[in-house]
Amino acid sequence: MSPDRWTSDLILTEDGSKYYADQIRQIFRAYGLDFRVLADEVHGHLVEAPIDGDNRLTARLHAWQISRHLRDMAKHAQAIMDSAKALETAYRRGRIDLPKARIEKAEKKALHKASKQVTASPSGVVNQVAATASTDAAGLVPAQQAPPPPSQPVMPLASLFKVAE
Repeated sequence: MSPDRWTSDLILTEDGSKYYADQIRQIFRAYGLDFRVLADEVHGHLVEAPIDGDNRLTARLHAWQISRHLRDMAKHAQAIMDSAKALETAYRRGRIDLPKARIEKAEKKALHKASKQVTASPSGVVNQVAATASTDAAGLVPAQQAPPPPSQPVMPLASLFKVAE
């Protein structure tokens, strides 16, 4: 094996995946540009020097048929560049961001579990304080603090249609 060959040990690091993706994008950016320039040159040359028996339209058609493969190669080079970027992003999400998110989630879960244990403690005072704090934090109003009913009765709908006297 060649020592300048990429291996999974080199790619599966934060800096390695970034460097590899950058290197691939740089290489295929140059290839893609070469393919597009060559396709334009081939197309132009074939339109300017058509084969015998071609009119202007058929010369363009034949030029397009020949040069489209070079344009396809340019599109494939662009797809490789896009995939290199996707590889870098997937590695970062799966191997760097995901473990951090899992640690944060576990810490939140432990904090929530600890707050539930305080709420469920045998002391009645702590339970009342915790229950009040949790309802206040949730924006809930306890049942005994419900707003009083309206002081005036609601006007029945039929009274709207009484004939004025």
